[in-house]
Amino acid sequence: TASLFTEIVEDHAGTLEDPIPYPADGNMVIYNGKYYIDNGVIYKCVRDSGIPLYTSLANVVGNYVQLA
Repeated sequence: TASLFTEIVEDHAGTLEDPIPYPADGNMVIYNGKYYIDNGVIYKCVRDSGIPLYTSLANVVGNYVQLA
């Protein structure tokens, strides 16, 4: 069940050139300084989320991420 697990991605560096794919349902902890791609848009995390986010990164711009 998604509420008990969070996605871990080890295949991507989290750089601007190799952003980490953000899952469609959210359910991922994001980390400061890493880059994520969500719906074709690249975001840079500016603050650790500390808990899995269950929303699109577009909804947390200015709080956890900024457009890259």
